[in-house]
Amino acid sequence: MGQVQNYMSTHFENDRDGIKTTNINCSMTITTNSSVMLSFEAPASTTTNLPKTCGASCNKDYVTFMPIPSQPIMCNSALKTPDQRMITNDFTTRLHVSPPNVGFNCNEVPKMTVYNDINNAQGTEQIVADSGLTAIWLMNNKAAAFSTFSGQMTTNRFGSIIDTDGITAHGHFMHYAPSTQEWVTGKTQFFTLANNCILEFYADLQGSDANVIKIDSHPLSSLKFDKKPLSFFGNKYFHFQLNIKGYGLHSIKNKGKFISYIICKSVNGPNNTAGYLTSFNQWKNN
Repeated sequence: MGQVQNYMSTHFENDRDGIKTTNINCSMTITTNSSVMLSFEAPASTTTNLPKTCGASCNKDYVTFMPIPSQPIMCNSALKTPDQRMITNDFTTRLHVSPPNVGFNCNEVPKMTVYNDINNAQGTEQIVADSGLTAIWLMNNKAAAFSTFSGQMTTNRFGSIIDTDGITAHGHFMHYAPSTQEWVTGKTQFFTLANNCILEFYADLQGSDANVIKIDSHPLSSLKFDKKPLSFFGNKYFHFQLNIKGYGLHSIKNKGKFISYIICKSVNGPNNTAGYLTSFNQWKNN
């Protein structure tokens, strides 16, 4: 505070034969020697750029989120503990996976092993593109996860409220999807609107007891909630969902490791959704 603050913005255009369009997929790398805060926005996001694959309608929504930086690593180095992340398709269209933060002259080909609810043991090896265009789609899978020793792979969730037809989306959101190493324990506070908000959280086996988990100081077991088991990386996890009512600040308390998100439907209209990550412990090099 009290210092000069600079603001800079940029947008992307595709210039083909003199015709400019913003309908383009692209990747951007920012390197700085001073402190910055980044915010990404896409004012007209849809499930896909292909109208015929959106379902009944390609409903556009304003999406904004804060990108999380990844820790730099040496070229051709490997993590001691793998980067492992998971998500279900309940509010997820896809995960966008970025390659590790290595030097520009590094020729290493980063790879990850991708799992889903059907193939959750062996998985499928996949190259993570330097362009940042690697995505894991969940439209046809109930859950997905990946594991890698190649380095921290910053991952963002493109979320959607999907209609009963399984395709048409009514609102979108985007946020960081942490590694299991970044999950938290203890008490986390979060903010919701008055109605149509859902607390979604993932917990390890130790953090899955509904009698121990507290929501606004009430045992989760005393509330109405959904609980689904997940098996990834040779471990058992659980996915929880429950409606949260009441405008303002709320809390979740858990003795195990967990990660939680808030999704609010019909915020400024039937096709507008808001979603965010509540808290996480930022990755430290290992």
